Amino acid sequence: MEYKPQGEIVGHLANAAQGCGRFKSCWWIQEGLFLHYSGEIRPCCLTIPGPDRHRTVLYGFYDDENFDLMAARRRLQIANQGPEAPCAGCCDLVEGDWRHVNYRSMVNIFTATFCNYNCSYCGCHSNSPQPPINAGAVMNWLEKWLDGGLLHPQYTRLSVADGEPLLNAFFGPGSEFCLRHGFQMELFSNSSVPSDRVVELAEAGLLRLITSLDAGTAETYARIRGADGLERVWTNIARYLEAAPEASKENIHLKYILLEPNLSRREIDAFAERVERHGLRTVLLNIENHALNMSKIGNVGIAKYVDAGGYFLHRLRRIPGVRATPDLYAWPRLNEVLEKRAAEFDQSPNLIAGRVPAEAPRSPLPIVHSGFDQKLSLKTIRREMVRKDDFCVYSFGLWRPEEQPAYFFELAGYFVQDALSEHVARHPRHGRLYRMAARARQIPATLPLEFFSELPVRPDDYLVDFITDDDGSRLFRIDFKYRRSA
Repeated sequence: MEYKPQGEIVGHLANAAQGCGRFKSCWWIQEGLFLHYSGEIRPCCLTIPGPDRHRTVLYGFYDDENFDLMAARRRLQIANQGPEAPCAGCCDLVEGDWRHVNYRSMVNIFTATFCNYNCSYCGCHSNSPQPPINAGAVMNWLEKWLDGGLLHPQYTRLSVADGEPLLNAFFGPGSEFCLRHGFQMELFSNSSVPSDRVVELAEAGLLRLITSLDAGTAETYARIRGADGLERVWTNIARYLEAAPEASKENIHLKYILLEPNLSRREIDAFAERVERHGLRTVLLNIENHALNMSKIGNVGIAKYVDAGGYFLHRLRRIPGVRATPDLYAWPRLNEVLEKRAAEFDQSPNLIAGRVPAEAPRSPLPIVHSGFDQKLSLKTIRREMVRKDDFCVYSFGLWRPEEQPAYFFELAGYFVQDALSEHVARHPRHGRLYRMAARARQIPATLPLEFFSELPVRPDDYLVDFITDDDGSRLFRIDFKYRRSA
């Protein structure tokens, strides 16, 4: 456990009680709020890994008429300064100089998990059993918080997500509240349902829309979504874009989530042509979490996602007036790698044909909510890391390392550092890394030392040797084990 002088701890507690000064907190605790369809009021939507299960941090319930938001926040701020911090282990909990604000900058509302689509990568679908949010109770609290000065139309955004929000009972009164008081409404919608109310929000300059399209052709769209509808979505997007004032058109976002069927130049080019034709201003790029978590040892395949992502940024940024941005909140260093790949394609376009396929392979598409084998996923391995009391093992693989740019090894190092830091936060008794192996063909001799320089603990020994995968391809792999300190 990190040692802090007693005076510093007392100072942090005093600052946390006041809600300003230097102490441990995060943006969500200071300025955010999350309302879940289960009836819970939380500081954020994040779940924190733990020894037994993933946990959430709870403020209270919105059926409690005596709930005091600011008192609940103050209790959490104070509790996070101690050894049993409720938010311990969360990457967003940091020591910093925080300002005191009463108003909430973001109210994030998860309305339900029901959706009219069955997207291959999403757990919100047409057979979702979760009940919808209690719209009346939420509206009562929004009015109370507005009257109490905790919401302000100049500073606060209402973000509505989970499932298809336009099909939920909250959207009607929630959007009317925004129009009446001048709040911006952020909608995470598939835009398959035409809506006059969304047009009203756009006309008033109060709409911030995020729609994941994830395809350039109707065939691929139907394959990913489980339903036809690409032309209908583009028609609705065009309608909202036309209604928005010039200064607000950039708030209509299209997202392209990379997954197996849409990694080809054909899909990305078709998407880019539609973006240019309709005059979209803002495009976001993401990589599907399943692809990141299912990076199997010996066949990681992360390279093809970075190649496609780099080409996507390269292609979209050639359109005048378009801002294309990588948007991986949980993987900030991966954003940097995508930018490097895009810059590489900008400088040498002749590399594109050899790195990004013209057509996508017809491989089976995994369906997230139907279950799949996760034995070798990063997600499952990390869960095992925090469950084992005496030791843990972690592996990260990079397929065909000799074909990858040097910064792919930087990305591998980031994965290792991230996993080690996460484990140290959970198990401070595991203070010694007793074995680390970096195995590869044709890797820089200084690579292990570069990795070790930023690790939260020092290994007792490490090994660099060679390994060949079962199919004959060469593999770069990092293995490490923890053992409890004496």
